[in-house]
Amino acid sequence: MDIINKDTQSLCNICYEEVPARVIEENGQVLLIKRCPKHGEFTGIIENNPDFYKWFIGLKPDDYSGFSSLQIPVTYKCNLNCEYCYSRRPEGKDLDMDEITDAVNFFHGENIELSGGEPTVREDLESVIARIRGLGKKVTMMTNGVRISDIRYLRRLKSAGLNSVYLSFDSLRSEFYNIMVKAPSDGEKLLEQKKQSLINLGTEGIKTILSSTIYPGLNDKEISDLFIFSLNNKQNICQLRLRNYVRIGADRSRDRHGYLLSDLFELLSNRLNIDKEVLKTTFLKGRMGRSVIFSIHAINNDEEIASIAGEVNGDNNNTQTLTVKIVGWPTLDNIDLNEIKTPAALYLPERRKSYKIFHGMILGEKYL
Repeated sequence: MDIINKDTQSLCNICYEEVPARVIEENGQVLLIKRCPKHGEFTGIIENNPDFYKWFIGLKPDDYSGFSSLQIPVTYKCNLNCEYCYSRRPEGKDLDMDEITDAVNFFHGENIELSGGEPTVREDLESVIARIRGLGKKVTMMTNGVRISDIRYLRRLKSAGLNSVYLSFDSLRSEFYNIMVKAPSDGEKLLEQKKQSLINLGTEGIKTILSSTIYPGLNDKEISDLFIFSLNNKQNICQLRLRNYVRIGADRSRDRHGYLLSDLFELLSNRLNIDKEVLKTTFLKGRMGRSVIFSIHAINNDEEIASIAGEVNGDNNNTQTLTVKIVGWPTLDNIDLNEIKTPAALYLPERRKSYKIFHGMILGEKYL
């Protein structure tokens, strides 16, 4: 057994209180061992690849002064019914305008992220955006894309002051949505709505991050397709974000397992056919929180992506570059509170307080 960190903090698996923990390497795994004075000892797997973990924690996170963004769940309702929802509690009470205003006023950063549920099911969303902009903040919205497939509605949000969007886009196959999304429409229709939303966002010049959650055996073979799709739509997409599926929130009880951050790194390397060491050195842009950011080049040939290459010269006229961010969400089992350095915070209405984004997401399980 090799002790990596003998003095850190985690959360009890039963009461969610902060408890002392340590990080060790044992039998080829990185483990987090924590002890609650009331509920005993728990062990969680942080990584299956100790070398990757040591490399990752050795990367200096981007410097930041406090939290630069605050995520506010403005509703818990949604117009879809996804099996993998991490915050599904449609019976929860929406924050009123005064509560949203109070949360924004107590936040010293510049960026406010509206999450849910699905923010666009709020009928007063335009007023919410306008209020936040009036308080001197920028507004980002996290959305499944259903309502903004109507460009008239998107234009209203833009007029209210919407700055940017995280668009959930997990697959280019309608079959995926038929399996994972119990939607009021079929998978083919939902995929077309997402594509139309992307077109609309490009038309309106709204900065867009394509956000894809990767599930073992369902869409993990699509990483190269999602990369090429994003690269071919660079006029609309500024970043492709790939995050791991984890059993969290409302999905915690399901018997389904996801990838770790090192697994996403391996997938990115394998699917794009880039040597792992080249990925670490040539394309590495930095670390932020529980994520690693890369700037990846590809060769464009006759408007089709011919190849993704590790040694492409960025000055080549046929070369395009896309920012790719891989994000490894921790869970209650393996969260290391001292390691999750992040500029993002999550506002928990029930506690009227903001927490580091992953800490807040896990604490939110208590109120499901």
